[in-house]
Amino acid sequence: MEQIPEQQFGELAWQLITSRPFGTANKRDLELSILQAAADAGLIDETQPAEVSATLRLSLTKTHGYLADLSQRRPPLQDLDALGLLADVLSRVEVLPNDKHLSIPLQRADLRIWLERKLAADGLHPGESLRRDLAKLTPLSLLRLLDSTAKVHKPAAASSASTAT
Repeated sequence: MEQIPEQQFGELAWQLITSRPFGTANKRDLELSILQAAADAGLIDETQPAEVSATLRLSLTKTHGYLADLSQRRPPLQDLDALGLLADVLSRVEVLPNDKHLSIPLQRADLRIWLERKLAADGLHPGESLRRDLAKLTPLSLLRLLDSTAKVHKPAAASSASTAT
């Protein structure tokens, strides 16, 4: 018999809460355990902060904070997975050119954390920023991001490999 999401949520929440001695978790840990159980049971979609915000009756800012904390407790995205998600975002949203920058909406906390780490390694350039739901990058930074990402076939390498054969 298949469980309904609420039953699955209850079991997952109970497992998370009882995984350590009662009373040792702080309020934030308990809240994140509840959110994780809700996401794992399919009651909320952590890739849609606006929906989570409406469902849980939280401000969008607070929701972004919870989802970022939840993502930081999980293993980070691998480069190829993150690039696939970024490509999906770029194919579905309108990237707005503004002066010399591209404004890219980011809804997924795990993708934003990956992007923050990559940009920190390269350093932000003047005028660039990364906020809870928006990345403002130069086209050059986007290209550098692709060049610095492990295991990615770069256009220059691919064209030189095809001419060599």
